[in-house]
Amino acid sequence: MLNSANITIDNNVFYLARKYIASARDLKNYKFTNNLLIGARSRPSMVGAPMGDNIACYIQYKGINYNTDNNLVQDNLCQGSELTGFIFPFTPCEFIGKSSTIGFIDNTAGSARIGVMLNVVPGACIGGERIRAYSCDIGYLASPPGPREIYYTDFMLADNQRSMGLRNGHASYGHDNCTATFKNSWISAISRPTCDYCYGTGANPCTGNLGLRLLATTINGETLPDKFGSGFDVICKQEALDSKAFLVNVTFDNFRQTYTGVVAHCSNNIVFKPHPIAHDLTGSHHLTQCQCTNCEQNSWAYFTAPPDSELGWFGGCGLIHCTGMNNYIIQDHDGSFFGQVGTLIANNSWVGDGEANCTFNPTLNGYWCPGREDFGVLEYENIAPDYNTRIMWPVSLFYWGGNWTSVTNGYREWEWDGPEPMNRRLGRFVSVVRLNQTYNMTFSAQPPSDTRFQIQKRTPTGDNNDWVSVWIYYPVANAITVMVSNKVSNDSILATDSEDVLNRKSICGANKYFYKNGTVAFIVTGEANCQVRVTLNSNVQITARLVVSIATFFQNNGVATFIDRMCSFLNIPTHRMKVVGVYEGSAIVDAVVLPDVNTTTDNSTTQRNPATDQADLQQVMDRLQSATPSSIDLGSLGPVGSVSGQMSIINSDGSLYQDPVPSKNDNSTTIIVAVVVSVLSVSLVGITSYLVVKKLRSRESIQPEESDERASDIELHIHKEKEFIKGDNDLSFQERALQENKSNLQINQ
Repeated sequence: MLNSANITIDNNVFYLARKYIASARDLKNYKFTNNLLIGARSRPSMVGAPMGDNIACYIQYKGINYNTDNNLVQDNLCQGSELTGFIFPFTPCEFIGKSSTIGFIDNTAGSARIGVMLNVVPGACIGGERIRAYSCDIGYLASPPGPREIYYTDFMLADNQRSMGLRNGHASYGHDNCTATFKNSWISAISRPTCDYCYGTGANPCTGNLGLRLLATTINGETLPDKFGSGFDVICKQEALDSKAFLVNVTFDNFRQTYTGVVAHCSNNIVFKPHPIAHDLTGSHHLTQCQCTNCEQNSWAYFTAPPDSELGWFGGCGLIHCTGMNNYIIQDHDGSFFGQVGTLIANNSWVGDGEANCTFNPTLNGYWCPGREDFGVLEYENIAPDYNTRIMWPVSLFYWGGNWTSVTNGYREWEWDGPEPMNRRLGRFVSVVRLNQTYNMTFSAQPPSDTRFQIQKRTPTGDNNDWVSVWIYYPVANAITVMVSNKVSNDSILATDSEDVLNRKSICGANKYFYKNGTVAFIVTGEANCQVRVTLNSNVQITARLVVSIATFFQNNGVATFIDRMCSFLNIPTHRMKVVGVYEGSAIVDAVVLPDVNTTTDNSTTQRNPATDQADLQQVMDRLQSATPSSIDLGSLGPVGSVSGQMSIINSDGSLYQDPVPSKNDNSTTIIVAVVVSVLSVSLVGITSYLVVKKLRSRESIQPEESDERASDIELHIHKEKEFIKGDNDLSFQERALQENKSNLQINQ
């Protein structure tokens, strides 16, 4: 049926057809209801063809206009197909649950390789409802490219080898915030446990059945009719940075390791299991009002270990396993599924062995943490122009007062020239963390010059009570900007202030930059729109000595007044200046002037031109040089005793574009003229190695390198996880082969 209107087909039996029993496309005022379709088979000419034959009882893969087309396909049964039972288009989320007279609902597929498939339609949120499948190899299968959210409700799936999976592709590298919602459904491993002939050889499968393949989101998906079959949800491109799934009122039934009675020969049926190729990210799953009736704890999940085949040059992950399979959680938020509130952690022994009330279960190959709901996932990525050309991993995380240090690898290599990797691994990372703690984050090389952080959301709307404090040391720091959703954070604490960022732990992007030490501390919260961006910037650092006392400075709204007046003098907008420290003698103000803020859409990258930044900032230096201190009017802050400036230009990888060389003019304004030098030069290797070894030697407490005037009582804990190798004027590092056992940070295989 093609390009037709006013068609009604109901109450028929269709028996034994090649390829498709029924096919429909581009129809208006169309009803196909209450029909029985039996025996969809391959065409003889397609037997043995490389892709095989796309077979279905019913196929209508193109989307419909829910406002005008008036299509209804309902209450049909497909019994027996050599490939697929029903192929329908997705439904835009705004039409799900809205009508019983339009759409594709209450159709049942049985004894097929794939019960029901949905094909992509445009929209940020698409889904399906009222789908039924039984006795199939795969009950439900889809992998739509494009949507940010997939939404499923009212599914009934029974006796399938794999009931369903959550899978989508979200457009491109720069997109994230991917969500799956699955509600009001029922999935059974063995729906008729008293039937003595229903299960086993020649009957329904009852061993190794899987309830739900966990969410995997990549930058691509698959589309019918170009691709079809059981490999439709394959992962062949890199995964997104973020994905998570929310299950509400879903019942899983009869998932056990062992059974009794007439189904005693059945075994090893599992509720949750990840996609076998999800090397980099499996979305965490959050359960509310979900149940597992007649289930065993050992069948709650199985956490697949990273395969050894991914190790090495040709494996794509380097000297250690990719860690995406170790860094996701399944949380029961009300105790309905596990019997109490708690968290399952994938086979991550760094965290699991180091946390109280978490026990390793070898059958699950993961950790069960009853009563613990304080775990989450921290997501962070390099978004500088070298995001896929420079190695800065593995990354170590250690929280203050904790007794474990986790190690996170970068994403796997996904770009190949035949069998050869092209060395374009993404600097993306996902790490299970204990929430509401302070972490030292240590990269195995110079940290990215532009990095984005977020907490994977544990509720659909986010939760501001979830937070982490992150501390990062930059061997080559200069100026650091902290932004929230691409706007410079207004919640910055002066380095010379005694206040700690933990006093602002509910404020996304609250930060404190120890500019003499090269360390930045900032807050990331779990609220819906909290994305914190930390950027190294080219800058002019200004030190101004005022005549007024420090008390008078603050009594006159000193920071805001200084920025307003100094920016007016320099003829720059106020958003380009930041005061980083104020200290005694009389009042000495340290401030930085930045180029125009480097903002991008989503998490895409923008190439900065160091020469352009230099020309821009040189105008600031020229203005300082041409003026006398007395010509700088700071209003209520009084006269300026002296002022000095230093310019530093940063390459996109965080290295120094220019090495400052000081010179003085006759009006006490210090101008720093830079000499081009690479951070990877022999001289800077020595400097950087010294700083890194000094600051990253152990997990013991060390103090930030403040001058006597600017001493701080902030304690910094950093763990050294890298080795530097000097040669041919290059600074490189060697990833450590982390051979582990249960007593020493083992990843349980």
